[in-house]
Amino acid sequence: MATWAHRTTFQVLYSTSEASLVEPAANYVFEPDLSAVVDWSTIYWILTGDIFTLMDQSARDAADAAIEAQLLLDERNTAIIAPDEVYGDDIAGIQLRALFEVFNKRDNYLVTRIAQLQIALTDLQSSSGNAATRLDGLPVNYLPTNTRTRFDAIRDYKDDIDSGGAD
Repeated sequence: MATWAHRTTFQVLYSTSEASLVEPAANYVFEPDLSAVVDWSTIYWILTGDIFTLMDQSARDAADAAIEAQLLLDERNTAIIAPDEVYGDDIAGIQLRALFEVFNKRDNYLVTRIAQLQIALTDLQSSSGNAATRLDGLPVNYLPTNTRTRFDAIRDYKDDIDSGGAD
């Protein structure tokens, strides 16, 4: 019985006979020296010929950054695909932040409309003349009422997640 390490997956099989291997023996390193990589995750291993070595710190940092970026992308994609379901705290956090952002945009729009109306009423109160001339001083154009469809609200929600605004 021998130790085998898969050349691609780096899975180590201890006390395994060659006949028990799932793939041809050429896909494995026979009796590998793993002393350089012991206690390190296989994501940091490098195989050159039949020799296993450990990535240097900058390569390990790059591997970690790539994994972190992929996890974030996966969370975004899951949140976009299923906005009505919660799969875990991270995704729920992204979903909640995206919803807050969508609501905040709508609130800001409404606050701007209210401020516009308050200015018009303040100007009306401070104007002089009779009621008819005072009413003539009111603006004839206000910000348009811009109601969004459910589809547009969901699109804003997904766009915010996809752009990273809710990370």
